[in-house]
Amino acid sequence: GESEENEIEKPERSLWLNIPLLIASLAGLAFGSDLMVDGASTIASSLGVSERVISVTIVAVGTSLPEFTASIISVLKKEVGITIGNLIGSNIFNIGAVLGISSIIQPIQFDFNVFLTDTLWMIGYSILLLIGLLNVTRNFRLMRETGKVSALWSAQEGEVGRIWGATALILYIGYIVLLLL
Repeated sequence: GESEENEIEKPERSLWLNIPLLIASLAGLAFGSDLMVDGASTIASSLGVSERVISVTIVAVGTSLPEFTASIISVLKKEVGITIGNLIGSNIFNIGAVLGISSIIQPIQFDFNVFLTDTLWMIGYSILLLIGLLNVTRNFRLMRETGKVSALWSAQEGEVGRIWGATALILYIGYIVLLLL
């Protein structure tokens, strides 16, 4: 007999039901995205703040809710690899595919100073994440024990812990405050 791992689960719905659901979902997503862009522009103009501030706050949070929800569920289920992969993969997809396809459809104008500032913030967050993943304290101990400098780059048993999370959240709030000044 086959083990439970080799058994193929039967889908809950047929393919012919899933295709219209997918098409309806994509149409709803396109309609919702249009409403989000219009709503964000209206909020920005009514509050007297730039569209950039609204885009890195309300729009960013709204578009990141699926990743946020999936990450919370994966952490609660102790499937943390999904959390890191989900967040990194989502950001790479947004930069590569979303920005790529959008700029193919319509060239995107940008202010180089804004781009440089935001890129530096992204690099800073990437370095902060790397530090969290590398588990610096353990790696320094490992380097002293083995005498190998390469131990500093060991990513085994790294942890993105509460201190990292609090630091990242505080930095995000600081970033938003700086945008509003």
